[in-house]
Amino acid sequence: ASLIPGDAEAAGISDVHHAGVPLNAPEFTYKVNDTQKENDTPPIEAQPITMYTTELAMSLARSVAVSRTFIAYGLKAGQIRVLHADTAVRALFRGHGAPITDMRFT
Repeated sequence: ASLIPGDAEAAGISDVHHAGVPLNAPEFTYKVNDTQKENDTPPIEAQPITMYTTELAMSLARSVAVSRTFIAYGLKAGQIRVLHADTAVRALFRGHGAPITDMRFT
């Protein structure tokens, strides 16, 4: 519904006082269709380091371990892939007899 000027008094809302503080700020214009603003930083470059697929299952296990230096995750057949977080150098640890279900760095 909309009010026609002059109907506010009839609707009993002419004496409504809004809480808040008026701001004395300079005027500004927001351009809705602009994709980049003047002071925006360029987007962060991201590079995928692996494609990691898992079966959807509810679990409290940690399938990916992360530290300040390394990222590690278990592969099929009990292998563990470890990546250096800064250089993306990879290592593969073999020899586990069962799939890795939980891991973390301490």
